[in-house]
Amino acid sequence: MDIKHNALIQQRGRITSHFQAVLKSAKLAKTELECLEILWKGASNSPVPDVRIGLNLENIEKMIDQAKDDLCLGPEILKSISDKLEKRMIQTLGKFDTVFLFSSLLKEWLESDGAVVNNDEFNEVETDSFTETGRPEKYETINQLESIIFEKSSASVSDYQKFLYKLFELNDADIAQISEPFVYRDTDINRVISIGTYISRSPWITHSKNAPSSVEELNSLLKNTLLTLRKNLGIFSKELMNYEIRTVDVMNCCNSLMSGELLSDEKREMCKEIKNSTIVLQEVTSVLNIMLRDLDGWNWPAVGVTMQWKRALNGKYRCFPDEEIVSAIFLEFIGLQWSVKIHSELDRILQSAVWKRPEASLTPAQTAKRNHMVSDVNNGRNGQKCLSTSRGSAFMEKFFMSLLPTSMENGMGAYDDVNDEEDPSKPPTAAMLKQHLLHRILTSANMSQVANPTSELTVVSADLEWFGPSLSHEILLETMKFAGASEIWLRLFKKFLEVPSKFAASDPVRIRVRGTPISHATSTMLAELMLFFMEFAVNKETDGIQFYRLHDDFWFFDTDEKKCISAWNLMKNFNDLVGIKFNEEKCGSVKIFGVKHPAKTDDFVPASKPLPQAPFGRGRTYQRDEAAIEQTAKRFRQNYGARIFGQSHIENIIATMKKVNMELFPKTKGDVVQYISDMIKERFPDVKVFESWILWPMSHGGLGLTNHSIDIHAMLQAYKMESRQRSKQVITADSSNSKWEEKVKYPDMEHCVNPDEYEEVEVAFKKTVKRPRFMKFEEFCLARTHFSSFGAWVSAESEMLATPVPVKPLEHAGIDFSILEEPFCSSWSSIPTYWQYVLAYYGQQLYDDLGTLAFVPKDLIPLGMVESFKTSKVKWEQ
Repeated sequence: MDIKHNALIQQRGRITSHFQAVLKSAKLAKTELECLEILWKGASNSPVPDVRIGLNLENIEKMIDQAKDDLCLGPEILKSISDKLEKRMIQTLGKFDTVFLFSSLLKEWLESDGAVVNNDEFNEVETDSFTETGRPEKYETINQLESIIFEKSSASVSDYQKFLYKLFELNDADIAQISEPFVYRDTDINRVISIGTYISRSPWITHSKNAPSSVEELNSLLKNTLLTLRKNLGIFSKELMNYEIRTVDVMNCCNSLMSGELLSDEKREMCKEIKNSTIVLQEVTSVLNIMLRDLDGWNWPAVGVTMQWKRALNGKYRCFPDEEIVSAIFLEFIGLQWSVKIHSELDRILQSAVWKRPEASLTPAQTAKRNHMVSDVNNGRNGQKCLSTSRGSAFMEKFFMSLLPTSMENGMGAYDDVNDEEDPSKPPTAAMLKQHLLHRILTSANMSQVANPTSELTVVSADLEWFGPSLSHEILLETMKFAGASEIWLRLFKKFLEVPSKFAASDPVRIRVRGTPISHATSTMLAELMLFFMEFAVNKETDGIQFYRLHDDFWFFDTDEKKCISAWNLMKNFNDLVGIKFNEEKCGSVKIFGVKHPAKTDDFVPASKPLPQAPFGRGRTYQRDEAAIEQTAKRFRQNYGARIFGQSHIENIIATMKKVNMELFPKTKGDVVQYISDMIKERFPDVKVFESWILWPMSHGGLGLTNHSIDIHAMLQAYKMESRQRSKQVITADSSNSKWEEKVKYPDMEHCVNPDEYEEVEVAFKKTVKRPRFMKFEEFCLARTHFSSFGAWVSAESEMLATPVPVKPLEHAGIDFSILEEPFCSSWSSIPTYWQYVLAYYGQQLYDDLGTLAFVPKDLIPLGMVESFKTSKVKWEQ
């Protein structure tokens, strides 16, 4: 890099002094011919070889010779050629300035060892000591963490056992049967699932045909559900020990680790080397198989594991174990295998009759009448979807146990990943799931208001405080024991949890007695299984309240506030039971009233006590600095998508972002591009800075600043082009429901509920017959969510949850972008919308000022480092 940069400095110096002298001389020329000759000589005698002006200098030379005698080559034509030649020289100087600027900034970053990622201001990493430098909030975090993880939890295992026994309605005989870990027998050959494989999900059924008809039948079903879980996990415990780890498994583990936050940059590179070397990959695979055969022999190193402190832009510090790479891969393999299996088994429970679904709000008489009079598909049977079925399917596919992978290939990823580009080929990130959930809650509220304008929806949000560090080892191990893990695995999990920790190389080793090691697949699996039992208890207690959990974030809502209160009380009791607690600053509730509700108001109205009284988002503030604009913009980009937010929401985002920009960059009146341009000019006063270059992608020699307003305005244009009458259309669809009209005109004689409910109906040839009177329209529309007659509601909700297609700009004529590579493409339609706008808005300026869009030599752009820079950005939202 130094050699290239130094050569570039020399070339820029020579070409700049040469061309500037030529341009100055040309301005002093007395005739157009003299001016053209000066420019031609200057271009022909460039001090830097291979500098292409872009004009045919040989033809210009011939023209100059001929113009001395040919009066037909007058001043006008000569001036046009001079102007082009002068412009190309100025463009060449601009190219050298831009390449020099890119090279200088890239060199600074490389010399600072990725300062943007690792320096104290952005993402601090300290392993030697945490007392030399730092911020007060870091010491507060350290002290708080030490007070938790080295103090044993007060949670009572015996009380937790009673909770589990009650959850599955176990009697004394049942308790005696499951009091010991599952013991594998050779007769257990009817394996349910093979290693590393996930059971494909069945379609969601809102109400199972095999639903228990009595309490006794339900209790028997609960017991059998538990026994099946214990047997399957017990068999898995044995099978996994005998599994032959393959090289593809190691590669999957490396990919999973690299997508998370555990590894340092050095160990991340080691993972890449393992993947890229067949010999090393095979050697690591062999070592892992030896470790798996000697499961009892694994342990943390006796000298302890040094912890890394990492600080994100939001100011939070977190502590990561800096473990040896082979051990990290081995633990990732264990965690992934157990996670896939646990996910599969819990899906079985979700799809069984023990998991309660919201039932239609009909009286027994109304239910009987409807069953007789309507040949309607209730509860989504036979593949016909009702609204309740659609929502249940979305819950199962997107939200249920969403942090646990469904295959080794998917890996764990990072819980705090906020990448705002959703990749359809990969599971959605936690941040994306949060946005999908918010969209769904608002849509449910909107649909409820339309269906019943006097309705009232209670929404509750909760978050756990210091969740990972607060987890009781004893409770986690009891959870695995209860679920069926064998003794040898319980011993391994116990050793995994008891990390011999030290916060600096010179510190004494202290054994962790509480909490889970951060960013480990096994940690996530243990916590998810424990929280599942709480989730299952809420489902059982509230008869299937709409309850969503994303690890330690909880959202639940219902038109019956009493159900929300029951769920909240149960969750608080569970927290006390296992030794965790809610983060009060991040818990809140709200009542959403229908448009005709007597209590309707634009003011915030919390739910009734004991539900949390704060509005959502309290305590989540931003610091006022340059980084805040990027963080705020990312949050906005995650929230603007779904139609449920509407055009006014997009307009509010635009106004808010403008206000934020004005606050952060008052000197340039909110213009962040001008702000950065001024910063660069102060440091490089002799370099011309093109504002379009600041937004040009790094892979093409630009600074790579993202203009978030482009995406938002493209979405605003989409809203302006769409109709906003969906809710009214749904009601219209109800009033003209073909099934209702058909039944009114042609009711079935044999489906009469009450023989006295007959009416005279005129049929052919002016004859009349008596037929049973069909139900009124209002009664027909009861419990819309549970009947497939109301398919329009499913379509409407899907539309409201969908993201409108952003309006694309027209192709920019006159710019040759075919020579560019990704994110640009040879075909305009293949270019992502954002980059189409960048080309349309900024491409012309670059093309006019530099004469080309490929202005930086490819060999000067270290694409690998640029990609590393992009992927190693800190996580903004924790």
